[in-house]
Amino acid sequence: MAGILHALGSKTSLMFRGKTVMRHGFDHFIVETLMQELEKHGPTLLGQHTPTALVKEADGACGHTCAFVRAYVRACGHAGA
Repeated sequence: MAGILHALGSKTSLMFRGKTVMRHGFDHFIVETLMQELEKHGPTLLGQHTPTALVKEADGACGHTCAFVRAYVRACGHAGA
């Protein structure tokens, strides 16, 4: 979903708990190729991150926190900036 929203022009990040997406049961070559393409053309990649909280901000944005990053997600059609 992050890749689709990024392709449509949204600022997006893809957070995943491991070093790569699709880590269990997938061919290593496919995972490596996917990661390279995401790094070149896709959303911001946030590997080895686990969200600790999900909060609604005063401006209506949904924010999540983890140990190293604070990011915001805006729904499609949000009236805010």
